[in-house]
Amino acid sequence: MKEQILFTKYQVVRQIGQGASGEVYLVRDIRLKKYWAMKKIPKARGMSFAEAEVMKNLNHLDLPRIVDFVETADYFYLIIDYIEGVNLQTLLSQGRKFDEHYILSWGIQLCDIFVYLHHQNPPIIYCDLKPANLMLTADYRLKLIDFGIALLGSKNQKYGTKGFAAPEQYGTRGYADERSDIYSLGKTLESLGEIKKNQRLKKVLHRCTMDNPKDRYESMKKLQKEFFLCEKSIIGKLRYLPKTYIWCGILCFTGLMIAMSIHWKKESINKSYDTYLKQGIRLEAEFRNEHKFQSKVVRAYEKAIESNSSKALAYLHLMDYYQNMNRTKEGLSALVQYVESDQYGAAQCDEVLYRVGQLYLQGDVQEDSFQSDYILAKKYFSMQKNPNKEGKLCCELVEELTKETNQIDWASVSKILNQLEKISKDFHTLLAVLKVYEIQEDNLKSYQISDGIKEKLIQHMEQYQSLNIHERIYQEIIIKKQKMQIYQGRPKWEDYIKEYVKVLDTNTKKQEVWLKAAQYYEEKEKLKDAKRIYHMLIEAYPKEKDGYIYYGLFLYQEGDIKGARTMYQKVKKLGGNQQYDYKILEQKLGGIYEPS
Repeated sequence: MKEQILFTKYQVVRQIGQGASGEVYLVRDIRLKKYWAMKKIPKARGMSFAEAEVMKNLNHLDLPRIVDFVETADYFYLIIDYIEGVNLQTLLSQGRKFDEHYILSWGIQLCDIFVYLHHQNPPIIYCDLKPANLMLTADYRLKLIDFGIALLGSKNQKYGTKGFAAPEQYGTRGYADERSDIYSLGKTLESLGEIKKNQRLKKVLHRCTMDNPKDRYESMKKLQKEFFLCEKSIIGKLRYLPKTYIWCGILCFTGLMIAMSIHWKKESINKSYDTYLKQGIRLEAEFRNEHKFQSKVVRAYEKAIESNSSKALAYLHLMDYYQNMNRTKEGLSALVQYVESDQYGAAQCDEVLYRVGQLYLQGDVQEDSFQSDYILAKKYFSMQKNPNKEGKLCCELVEELTKETNQIDWASVSKILNQLEKISKDFHTLLAVLKVYEIQEDNLKSYQISDGIKEKLIQHMEQYQSLNIHERIYQEIIIKKQKMQIYQGRPKWEDYIKEYVKVLDTNTKKQEVWLKAAQYYEEKEKLKDAKRIYHMLIEAYPKEKDGYIYYGLFLYQEGDIKGARTMYQKVKKLGGNQQYDYKILEQKLGGIYEPS
């Protein structure tokens, strides 16, 4: 799909959501070089201005900020912070359930958000809390999104989501107040997993979800205090110990048993770990040709981690599998969860911490919305206890890159990158170095950073590809894409495009790559090359609409109205198209034309 430029500064990357109030797009601010979420809402629905009013003064760590608001004849456009993560509903749909530790922790965090909202003047009543409106970030925090039906003050309200909205929101008056949000919070937390151990927490959630608002907690502040008491009750159980002489007897008896069994337990743990690890590798090979994400593979690696969380290999295999299946963000969230949890030993594994830092340093080359994050890279690189030489160099690198731009020592950055390029034999580290070169190219120009260095990095990446066939396939796709980008506009460029397109799995993805090539030639005023690419596109993908649409716009621009009309009719025969550029072509042609 062609990347539209809206309001001279927002480049549309792709659609990322569709809600009751409108469509949501990921956009790139051309001037600031930042990504935002853009909500496009028809004026007929009359909600966007109200949403802007609700959000304009909010300033909270776990809420998106509104950064711009644009009004046209037919639409409101709301530009807000883009929240990097996955919504909880997506994880629940995949069969994920969360233990009580996370449910309680998130309950406390959500109360903090709602205490803030309810203490605004007038109070903001959210009205639509549910898993789909909660984004889980890589550091395992929840972010509240979509203020489409939020209210200023307690008012009549008949909106909400069945199963999560309070009963009073559907009454004859449709009334909503703070207690309505308390009901939705209770229902949301109950949906995340079963409460088995913490009976106090179970009772608290039950009170939250009483039908009569008067039977619920009267404020989020009081509910938060109850959650804190639930947390303390777990710790409190540890205080009630048996008398000393009983413990002496128990320790005497168990001490011998522990001494006798410790060797057997170590062997048993290692055996289970190796069994599950091998099972995961075997299942990866078994499902290799299906090209579908298999939860069985993930579960095998998770069981290996559960049996021995102090070993790094299962974590790394798990992350590799997510990357191989183009689910890097999801895999990174899982890895961070292990690192941040006290129940696992990931935080003690330097290899795991290095991999997390590495992923934040490079971003995801297959997913434009997952950009490099030097601050989070620094956090995890610095957690290493005994980093190797590459780990130390990466620490030094992100230490520089997280400074204010005018304070960064670019000579030092260049020196570190050169050292990493020379000593590293790891594919992912070399890819991270390449991504830093690409992102910081303008800043590093003075230090003789050229495409020659990028080509050398590609050669090293090819040399150090994984021996694992499944991972090797993923790495070859990455290499082909990087070659295509490095050679843009140069003699071999189209050869590398052809090589990259061969490994893509859908015609839509293949067509998108060629469309960008045609548009590049247009921008450079190489119109013969652009026309040649468009011709090739409609011949290669005769059932795909985008090729006809953008070729039609190109022909119209060049004064070939008859050719543009022909392209328009091709799209119409394929069923028409509701996208923006099709409507533009239609408008330029002055309406709908029937074949002559």
